[in-house]
Order: sequence, then structure tokens, then C-alpha cells
Amino acid sequence: MYRTIMTGFAALALMMATAAFANPGATASNDHAMHKNWQARHAAHMQKRLEKFKSELKITSQQESAWGGYVKAVKAMHPPHGKMHGPAPGSSPAPKMFKAMANRASVHADHARDLAAAVSTLYQQLSSSQQSEFDQHFERMRARMHHHFKRMRHGSPGHHRAPPAPASTQGA
Repeated sequence: MYRTIMTGFAALALMMATAAFANPGATASNDHAMHKNWQARHAAHMQKRLEKFKSELKITSQQESAWGGYVKAVKAMHPPHGKMHGPAPGSSPAPKMFKAMANRASVHADHARDLAAAVSTLYQQLSSSQQSEFDQHFERMRARMHHHFKRMRHGSPGHHRAPPAPASTQGA
């Protein structure tokens, strides 16, 4: 099994190297194009989810302003990836890299505070049934994220780690 996996990685690396040498300038521009495409798909996906959530909550015209503040805060929490990146690894001395990391964390914390305020403002304007739907929505989201990150930490087939070997029943 190990040999098969390593052979697959070697073949993949060889194909990537061949493609890079065949057209050296294409890799960077293709990576950029793929990243831009991912950003566009991510933004469209987020917009679709927000519209679905708005529909589920049955936001009224009186709640529209608070909803708009919530949407703005959610989108600020997910800036385009280039906006939050610091210097490229190895391009700056360690103190400068850590300063950039601290600045990104500070900006993220500011956005989180803004989101908390927007959620509070919106939540106060929701009816009790809308508040219940809001709470259920975020409980489902929390459960999905917990499940996803638990799988990442503990490993699962197809998720960054090989499946655990079956327990031996010999000699027991």
C-alpha cells in the first residue's frame, strides 16, 4: 500500500515538473487564475448561503437594515485571501513576519467584534420564532464545523491521514 501511494506521488511530481519546465511562465499565472476562480466561487457560494438564510429567517422590510449590517460584517470576516496575507515566507526577518501575523490577528479580532455587534443588533429585531431559527441555524453550523475539525484532528479515510490499521485478533 505504501509503495503504491509513494509511486503515485512520484508520478504526480514528475508530471508537475514536466509541465513547469515545458511552460515555465504558465504555472504562476495558472495558480493566480485558479485562485481567482476559487475566490469567485467562494463569494458566490457565500452569497447563495446568505440569501437562503435570509429566506429561512423571513426577514421583513423593517429588519432589512439590520440584515444588511449582518451581511456586511459576515463578508468582512471573509476578505479576499490576498488582503490578509503578510510577507512571503523567507522574504522578511522573523520579527517582521511575527509583527505581520499579529496585525492580521488584530484585524481579524476587530472583524469578529463587528460581527458580534451586528448579530446582536439583528437578533434584537427578530421575532421569537426568527430567533429560534437563527439559533438552530448556528447550532447546525457549529455541529458541522465541530465534526469537520474533529475529523481533521483525529484523521479519517481520505482526510489527511491513512485509516487506522485493523486490530489484530491473534494471540489474545
